[in-house]
Amino acid sequence: MTLLPLAAAVAVVLLLVAQDLHRRASGAPLPVDDSITAGRLVLLLVVLPIVTVLMIASFGSLTVMGHPDRLEIRFGIGWIRRSWPIREIVGVEPVRNHWFHGWGIRWLPGAFLYNVSGLDAVELTLRGGTRVRIGTPDPSGLAGFVRERIETAAAARKSAPASPSTSQEAKR
Repeated sequence: MTLLPLAAAVAVVLLLVAQDLHRRASGAPLPVDDSITAGRLVLLLVVLPIVTVLMIASFGSLTVMGHPDRLEIRFGIGWIRRSWPIREIVGVEPVRNHWFHGWGIRWLPGAFLYNVSGLDAVELTLRGGTRVRIGTPDPSGLAGFVRERIETAAAARKSAPASPSTSQEAKR
């Protein structure tokens, strides 16, 4: 699956070379000069594989990390990341995406999707009504973990005494 862009690039290069060889053999004038053809070859043989490797490194995996105060996701080697404070998460449910939702970072009707493989996900509902779907092979486990963090954070907020600075500001 990840080698598909590279295979397509090789096929296009072979097609261009075959077309060029055919034109030269037939004696027909070339529609473009050799420098443009060479530029295409460099683009396809050098730039496209580099872009493919960068895409695989960036989107080859999705790591979900639970911190005491936030839920964080990282794609690949960590260049692309996103986190949500636990206090902003008001709901969490295991869901199953449709096959046509695809993989990667997507906007779905009413939700954002972060996924690298499979159809299983967890849908987070945030305070403002925004919904976020995070792909995972264990949706019930991740949903249970997030619920536990939400409950722990809510209990900590309820048991925490009002800070002196907050009560002084309230008096003003």
